[in-house]
Amino acid sequence: MRNTFTVNGQTRNRLRPLAVGDTRPAKEQIAERLREAIAEGRYQQGERLPGTNALARYYKVGAHISYEALLLLQREGLVRVVRRHGTFVRGGGGEARRG
Repeated sequence: MRNTFTVNGQTRNRLRPLAVGDTRPAKEQIAERLREAIAEGRYQQGERLPGTNALARYYKVGAHISYEALLLLQREGLVRVVRRHGTFVRGGGGEARRG
């Protein structure tokens, strides 16, 4: 499994893997990992998150699952999705809301 992402030319490993035995849908688990990364400051305000394909490869899920995870964060107001440009963090650090 690839443990890093390249975002804005920088290689990073900022997301925890999915928990073994967690029965929640994968989209909810992925959204939680992204929420945690934002809340802990691993992704800053205005920074682009990994894309749907990169998330799908990392978590070994279909791209539609990672897309749905990003949509959950968008509905919560944590990220802004810009078509053909990516998903960007709206609030950084401790500003992340828990769902």
